[in-house]
Amino acid sequence: LKIAPPSNVYPIVRPIDSNEMETNSQNKHVIHATMEDIENDLLDLARKVRLQVLEVAKERSSISDHAERALVKSKWIPMLSALSGKLLDVIAAKVLEILDNFNSQELANLLYANANAGRADEYLFGKLSDQLVYNMKKVADLSPVGNSRGLTLPKPQEFSNSVWAFASAGVRCQGQVNLIQCVAETLDRNDGEIVKEFKPQELSNTAWGVATLISKRGSETEDDDNTVEDQSALRILRWVAKSLNGRVNDFKPQEISNSVWAFATLGFGATTSANQLNTNNDYISLPSNQLDQDRKLVAQSLQTIAINASSRLHRFRPQELNNLAWGFCRLGHHSDDMRLLFEGIG
Repeated sequence: LKIAPPSNVYPIVRPIDSNEMETNSQNKHVIHATMEDIENDLLDLARKVRLQVLEVAKERSSISDHAERALVKSKWIPMLSALSGKLLDVIAAKVLEILDNFNSQELANLLYANANAGRADEYLFGKLSDQLVYNMKKVADLSPVGNSRGLTLPKPQEFSNSVWAFASAGVRCQGQVNLIQCVAETLDRNDGEIVKEFKPQELSNTAWGVATLISKRGSETEDDDNTVEDQSALRILRWVAKSLNGRVNDFKPQEISNSVWAFATLGFGATTSANQLNTNNDYISLPSNQLDQDRKLVAQSLQTIAINASSRLHRFRPQELNNLAWGFCRLGHHSDDMRLLFEGIG
């Protein structure tokens, strides 16, 4: 995973599926082959890596100069990197063959790993997220008797890592919209009972991921999907704002910064004057069916952050200070404590 090349360097290889090839037809970083060819190619490259390691070992043993030996030490790494990419692609293909056997944590791990490696595409992420949402809903609807069979509710990290994976990979598909809706429904269930189980990092990562995905949304998406995604995002951000109000001391500078950035990026709780002043900017402002309540909630959150952050601004990195300043300005709320925060940032 650490040395696998991203898809723009070494194309992703997916098995030929005549019924679903159209999903990736526009992706120039994805090519198709038969499963037999993919497996044979993997084995062939593995043999080449072994041979190259032996050749490098021979070459090094014949060189006495330490500096010259160091130059040939890693000659086999590029081929190993290619092998790692092929291995991840084969793992993905095998996963898709037995997708029903994976639990929520395993699916979230696969999304996270392929996003980290830069080997994500709509086809794989769509399949993984569809199964993940199905699992989450199935387990949530089970009775205690059902849970006795070993099925457990997804952990907060599985929600946040999955949303983060889509955002980090820059992949958008129907599965991602369904995932965000599922996260919102989970947070809303039982009046937010599960929210207290989310660590601040998990909340801020989820907020960052949702805001990033919507900010990169093109005009080609369907209006109905946009509405579902927008309203789900607002529901998630409300819980993040409430958590900031209740336990801001637990949030690290980066988590505060990312949360404020997410609010501002989507215009969540922005004042009327802020929206009017920014008409010349290409800013997003999600339509809310409870705008006044959102503004009050965000104003309270920013006030809480201003008081809390002012005493520990020395712990904020430059990018975090920048996000904080821009976010407060974009949202347009004002108070004496916020003014003091800006003086501290200055």
